[in-house]
Amino acid sequence: MIGKLAKEKEHSLTILLNFKKEEVPALNEQIDSLKICKYRIKQITNENTNKRTQIYVSGGIFAVSNVIMVMDLLQRAVSPSIITNLIVNDAEKVDSVLDDESWITTMI
Repeated sequence: MIGKLAKEKEHSLTILLNFKKEEVPALNEQIDSLKICKYRIKQITNENTNKRTQIYVSGGIFAVSNVIMVMDLLQRAVSPSIITNLIVNDAEKVDSVLDDESWITTMI
């Protein structure tokens, strides 16, 4: 799925929500072994807001926590219009419109 998304546009921004730090290396191994796209998933953790803005604008696939994504949307560090794809892991566990994931998907 990630390979297909990355091939849709030469310059795309894919956001992965609800992925644990331990899951990202395993996903990158699958991407590498299948040679499905040129991108590797990068984990956004403690970069400052200006750095994250630069990262988003450059495009790629990024695993981001809900808290960071909410902050970045509110502070306009990322424009919803540049997000090409949003993948929410364990989306079936989102049980309220008040959950961060629901708010993020509404904003994007």
